[in-house]
This record gives sequence, structure tokens and C-alpha cells, in this order.
Amino acid sequence: MPELEQVRVASVDRRGGRFELKLDSGEQFAARAVVVASGLAGLAHLPAEFAAAVPDGPAPTGPVSHSSQHRDLRRFAGREVVVVGAGQSALESAVLLAEAGAAAVRVVARGRRAVAFGAPPDRQPRLRPESPFGRAWSLYALSHHAAGFRRLPAPARRYLVRTVLGPLGAWWLRERFAGRVQVTQGQRVTRVEVESGGRVALSLRGGGRAGELAADHVMAATGYRMNVAALGFLGPELRAEVVSRAGGPWLDAGYGSSVPGLYFTGLPAAASFGPVMRFVCGTEYASPRLAKAVALAHG
Repeated sequence: MPELEQVRVASVDRRGGRFELKLDSGEQFAARAVVVASGLAGLAHLPAEFAAAVPDGPAPTGPVSHSSQHRDLRRFAGREVVVVGAGQSALESAVLLAEAGAAAVRVVARGRRAVAFGAPPDRQPRLRPESPFGRAWSLYALSHHAAGFRRLPAPARRYLVRTVLGPLGAWWLRERFAGRVQVTQGQRVTRVEVESGGRVALSLRGGGRAGELAADHVMAATGYRMNVAALGFLGPELRAEVVSRAGGPWLDAGYGSSVPGLYFTGLPAAASFGPVMRFVCGTEYASPRLAKAVALAHG
């Protein structure tokens, strides 16, 4: 088994058919193949209304943050916090904030999204096949036959990545959420403003109604967006060579990109292999195929 090095990759460039890598430790070396499995780093999405309120970007200690920036929520004990979003990240963050002693926690589920939780294992439909996300033919196909996803038209792939496995809380979170977290749903955030005293005001609109909320802190659990340009460790010339379709790099059956020797997995692979690639369980499908492709091409 290869050893794990916990060191940051500073840059990846391609020259003469080989990749040149630099680590922040100062080490440099060459490789015939590079697999980008960098998770969600650098891909956090902050809607324009939030970005306008914090020109310097979200920060865990500032008035507005992104849920990906937090590891310890005890700093919010005794404070009022609004969490914007309706997925697992939003709902679990809200629960953890309440359990950490926040004075008040409210989830704002934007637009038509409603706070919902999945069905527990003993309430899954019995006549449908198993998948990592529950019993459903569609989820079974996306989990175990993801190669077929590549044959769909680009607009269909983009739509499915955006809508399948959308915002939903895990079934085991429901009891911890109920009674501890307030919910505002069916509203979209039209404006975010940081007031002179440091509190944050949200303007909301939906269902023919308008309103406002204020809190000591707003956490945007607003997900992630694939953008090759955001993978800053890839050199600019290398990024320019990566062909993208349907919102991500276009990959062959072995997860190889348009740049020979450059492979992607995880969220970047979702545009080619479907929404299951966004989750850890997607590695069960991706890993053996990617490993085989790298071994055949570069072994």
C-alpha cells in the first residue's frame, strides 16, 4: 500500500507530455498521470446576494460564512444564527449549532424548497432495489450503471446533476432537529446587509409576501458548484486544455479528461457519470474503473 502524505499540492503543470508537480513542502517531481480527487475544496458556492454583503468573502468569524468553513460551532454559543439552505449540510449545521448552545437557530429554505428528511431503512419500498441512498430504480441505475449517464444529452445531464439527490436531511437527524430549530420556507433571499452593529439582515420574498430576518451570524449552506477555473493548483495552461461539458470536465469511460494522463473523480466527475459521484459512495463505482484505466495507460 502506498504511504499517505499530508502535504498540499501547490501546482500541477504539463510539459513535454509529463506532469510537473510542486508541493508546499518545496518538493518537486514529475509524473505520467495525475488523478484529481480533491473533494469540494475551492468549490463552495456563495449566491450573489450574500457575496455582495461581504466583498472580502465569507469567513467563519465574520458576519457571513459558508458551512464548509466550520469545524467547531461552539463559538456561536449564546448567539442568534440563521442557516440558509435545506440540504444535509444546512440541517445538520443547524442541529449542531443548537446543541452547541446557540441562543436561537433558524433555517431558511429558499424558494420552493421545503425542509424534508429521508425515510428510515425499515420504511423503504420493499419491491425496489437497494442503493446507497435508499430503494429506488433510478438511484440503483445511477449508482451501479453510471456509464450510461455519459450517453445522455448535455442538457439532460446538467439537469439531473442539479435535481437528483437534491436537498434532503438524513432520516436519523429528524428527531434532533424537531423542536430545536425554527424554519422559514418558501422564501427566497433577495438581499443580505451587514448592519453597523455587526448583525446581519436578510430580506425575504415568496408566496406574495415579503419580510425580514436579523441575526448575529448567517451561515450559507448553499452547496458547491463545479468550476475547473476554481482548481487553482492546476496551472492556467493546463486548465485551458480541459474540455468541459454540462458543467464539468468531459471524461472518458476511465475518468480520463481531454488532457492525456489527467483524470478526475468526485464532484468533477458528476457531469459525466451522474450525481452519485458527488458523494463518497460514488467511489465504489469510480475507483476500480479509474485504477484500471491508469494502469493500462501508464503501468
